[in-house]
Amino acid sequence: MEEYILVKRKTGNIFNGFGINKTFSLNEGLIKTEPIEKLVKHAKEYCNFASSADEYNQGNYQGVIRIVDGSNGTKAIKTIFHKSEYNEKLIDSMFNTYGYFKSNMENLDNEYIAVEYEAKFEEVLNKQLQYKGYIYHLTTEKKLNNILKNGIKTHKGNSTFNYPHRSYFFTNLMSDEFLKMFYNEKIEYNNNIESGKFYRINLVLLKIDLNGLLEKTKFYVDPNMDNGIYTEDYIPPQNITISKKINYKILKKGNGEVIERK
Repeated sequence: MEEYILVKRKTGNIFNGFGINKTFSLNEGLIKTEPIEKLVKHAKEYCNFASSADEYNQGNYQGVIRIVDGSNGTKAIKTIFHKSEYNEKLIDSMFNTYGYFKSNMENLDNEYIAVEYEAKFEEVLNKQLQYKGYIYHLTTEKKLNNILKNGIKTHKGNSTFNYPHRSYFFTNLMSDEFLKMFYNEKIEYNNNIESGKFYRINLVLLKIDLNGLLEKTKFYVDPNMDNGIYTEDYIPPQNITISKKINYKILKKGNGEVIERK
């Protein structure tokens, strides 16, 4: 978000645009995602957002909003506005109404905050997956027995990102090196993993049989990862088998970096 250099405003509160209640049901965002252009147009109109930093600095706007590209051809929204509890609640509520959730937040300085929003419901991939046969889910050996017995249940995202209840999968069989790198990135953000200690990592890649699953389970694009998809539905144990196990050691350094040890 460093491309934004905003002129300071005397007042920071965004105009309350909840005349929106008159135009559509607040429940719509609970079951579907509205077109992203519709939300951006509405935010510009009711919250007085500009399309760029230049436009913001030339007029009396309260923030900036723009559409950005995701890694899988999907779209996300990035905003910058004056930091206040009132503004955050207003924008979160409006975006939730349209079917978008807050996925990332960054304090730019003492006055401004940058917030990214993603669609709750991306494109349903079931038609594309019907000839796939299998998808894959990464977990740890600690969770393996419970999953094989009870299936995969959706869970809340970590504290770094405010994701809804989802379970994530790969559409392709990924290499051991990729899976280790992918898991190591998660460890870097995990404050429960102490620095300066060796840890033995026991990963398990599960194979999910899509036969009979697509009729009752919806899968969506994960905009943050190539070959990534997710579902908010339950995956029963009869569709789950072990694809492979990956065991290795890591050391988390003082700066949070994770390095592998043979």
